[in-house]
Amino acid sequence: MSDDAAPPGQQGTQATLGKLGNLGWLRIIVRLVLGLSLLGAVLWFLLEAGGTPHLRFVAWAWGVGMVGSVLANAVTSRRWQLLSETMTSTRLPYGVYFHHLAYTRVLSQFLPSLVVDLVVLLAEQQQATAGGRTGRRVG
Repeated sequence: MSDDAAPPGQQGTQATLGKLGNLGWLRIIVRLVLGLSLLGAVLWFLLEAGGTPHLRFVAWAWGVGMVGSVLANAVTSRRWQLLSETMTSTRLPYGVYFHHLAYTRVLSQFLPSLVVDLVVLLAEQQQATAGGRTGRRVG
């Protein structure tokens, strides 16, 4: 579908999405490593401010979780693709749906908990500097 045949307001959308789908593997891996590094830096900062967590890595449980996540993402991506193609004239490759759904799921898993951790950390620091006069912490 050319940009001339696109409905008003959607011209250039196909070209933009086409550019997103043509990212090289090296660029994708670099962006993933940078994102995970940023997440690691934030977690390191949070852990240095608090105590040491007691975590135990269970490889088989991690593997089952990853397989389940990939399968759920694959099915949901296909559903979104079918829904989009049924309701609009947009035809995008399956990988675009998969990538963006996975990206959204990763963000939605980590961002809310990190924000809550930062708010609690700041509240505890304020209470410690005020000498405990601000009241008791709930939770």
